[in-house]
Amino acid sequence: MRTFIIPWDPDGSGFAAGQLRRVLPDPDYCSFDWPSDGLRQARSGDNFYLVCMDGDPFVAMKGFFLTDPKPEGRIGMRPTFISWPDGFTPRLQMGTLGFDWSRYCNGTPLPETDGKAISALMDAFLEGRKEDFFDGIHAELSRKPAANVDDAIGLAADAYCDEVDPVDGRPAIISILRVATQGKDDEEVICGALRDILGKAGWTPGRLREWGFSEKVVDRLILLKRKNGESLRDHLHRIGQSGDRIAFRIVAEEMKDRLDRCRPEEIPKF
Repeated sequence: MRTFIIPWDPDGSGFAAGQLRRVLPDPDYCSFDWPSDGLRQARSGDNFYLVCMDGDPFVAMKGFFLTDPKPEGRIGMRPTFISWPDGFTPRLQMGTLGFDWSRYCNGTPLPETDGKAISALMDAFLEGRKEDFFDGIHAELSRKPAANVDDAIGLAADAYCDEVDPVDGRPAIISILRVATQGKDDEEVICGALRDILGKAGWTPGRLREWGFSEKVVDRLILLKRKNGESLRDHLHRIGQSGDRIAFRIVAEEMKDRLDRCRPEEIPKF
């Protein structure tokens, strides 16, 4: 996932602090639309940091985009952390980042190393904060539970309920779960079950993250998704070049499963 910095003036912008309080009573379940001007490169599932520019700039909100930019000039956003400008709580000041973050206030995504740096600083900032810090007046933190294997299998069953496997004519979910259950741990089982779900039944990276799947899992599902017009050879090469061993094991297991069931004349051409 890429990371975007969004500068915010809580008094002078179209979205004042009071408006955010009204549309975000509970970050576990709330989302909102933000003007997408300057965010044309953002995509569903990418991360954002809303930076309050009033005084010493600080992270007022962290979250992810639920949607791509919409034709009407908006983009869906889901917060996972909010530090209200009038809360007077400890804040993650942008001056502590160690790089010139202001260069990326124009809609350009942060370089991967800087995106990881701000994420690590935010994790360190939140670690050990007392419960009364997140009191709804000073700050909010999403505590929605992470999605698990049962969630992944349930989503896969719904997404593939009407699909037939082109190799043997049986329900597609049988092959999906046969490959998934070869996973060495829960994360690999989840990725195996959802390996081709993006684009099916309206599932997007942002929607999967909203459901509770981790950024790491969704990143891997984006990698596993075969691109439009991508040959099988190029697809396998791209995953091999990524260095992601879990993704490689999943596609290897998928190929093995298919080869075990197809006739010689149906073996995929590379």
